Amino acid sequence: MPSSRIPKHRSRYLIEEIDGESLVYRHPAKQGIYLNETATVVWKLCDGTRTVQQIIDILVDTYPDAASDIRVDVADTIDDLMLTGAVKMVDPHDPPAVPVGRGTDSTRPE
Repeated sequence: MPSSRIPKHRSRYLIEEIDGESLVYRHPAKQGIYLNETATVVWKLCDGTRTVQQIIDILVDTYPDAASDIRVDVADTIDDLMLTGAVKMVDPHDPPAVPVGRGTDSTRPE
């Protein structure tokens, strides 16, 4: 995964946190994704403002003793979130999604 790509969680997914762990689920569907404490931190950093490399750098600065594992762990977590559809990669040069037509709920797919 190129570290210059920008991961962003999809807006239709919500998060419920309990004791540092989380359940991310798609509303209104009943699809849930369990996240441990580390994956929860990665999810929160996938807000569409940071590249994968910036997320890695933040976590290496926070957990320097685990630096050797962080790159793989972050990439694996983002890959898993992408496979479930909870996260997508965005291009910082793409315009934001806009409604397709007035008076409809349709927007460009996320």
